Amino acid sequence: MMIVFLRCIKDSRRGGLGKPKVVITRFETGEKQPKTQAFINKLKREKIKFYIHHFIKGYPNDVDFILSKLAFGKNPYIKTKKPLVVVVAPGAGSGKLAVCLNQLYYEHQKGVIVGYAKLETFPVWNLPLNHPVNKAYEVVTSDLGDFNLVDPFHFKAYKKRAINYNRDIEAFPVIKEILGRIFKEDIYQSPTDMGVNMAGFAITNDLIVRRAAKKEIQRRRNGRICV
Repeated sequence: MMIVFLRCIKDSRRGGLGKPKVVITRFETGEKQPKTQAFINKLKREKIKFYIHHFIKGYPNDVDFILSKLAFGKNPYIKTKKPLVVVVAPGAGSGKLAVCLNQLYYEHQKGVIVGYAKLETFPVWNLPLNHPVNKAYEVVTSDLGDFNLVDPFHFKAYKKRAINYNRDIEAFPVIKEILGRIFKEDIYQSPTDMGVNMAGFAITNDLIVRRAAKKEIQRRRNGRICV
């Protein structure tokens, strides 16, 4: 994973995307973390700028502590020059959202007007809950315990059904509170509002897509994972 990640950084440099920065999240000061330290040493040798964000006790529920100098304020501010910053990571639960919220916390203190949106392909919010594409997502992420739901916040705000997944829905009240305190207003009414996802509008033949999704489900269940 380390080699692949560093290769992606080098590719982005060659692609004219500037100099990516690495954030190491959930770092426990004082604990032995040989793999993390090996990664840090590799970043130093490659002369890649990196930041360390510490583990925050009570994240994401203890909002008062999170938005203090002892939590977000303890993590370093990530300097950027680009008007659009993309945060990517190897997988779920890696700290992407926390990094974004931490940056919003600092930018707001500096008086910089910023926004936040999440680019997410699955589940497809404007396909039915039981559509094979969304069911395939559940099968693919079964190791994470993800499952799809009708977004109750979206339905309450707009009286429209939208599909999201359990982790986003469970975390939304806290995320909304954090964003509300940073921006001094409610910028999102639902976790679906936070996402940018046009995949559902790109389907021109629903029958073919359904067949492909069902085949993917079968492959996963048979243990033959195709990349």
